[in-house]
Amino acid sequence: MTSGGTISGLVSDDGGKALAGVKLTLSPVAVGEWSPQGQKSTREVLSGADGRFTFTRLGEQVYQVSAMARGYATQYRGALKISGRAVIDNVAAP
Repeated sequence: MTSGGTISGLVSDDGGKALAGVKLTLSPVAVGEWSPQGQKSTREVLSGADGRFTFTRLGEQVYQVSAMARGYATQYRGALKISGRAVIDNVAAP
């Protein structure tokens, strides 16, 4: 079992087609926050072949997720307060 909160979602275009290989970046809303291990707390993952992504083991705080893919405008979803689990849909659009 994974401890901490989770943010997961699906990256798709306006037509609902799942987008694979989208770079998703998770950042704390407060700029310059650092994890207890001394590493910047920004994390990155790529969406899978089905367009899905997951960030796990998140501390209780507020995050922003950005999605970047070639041919698409960068999309942001913010003010995601983690106290358990959050789900995001459609984070990328043309």
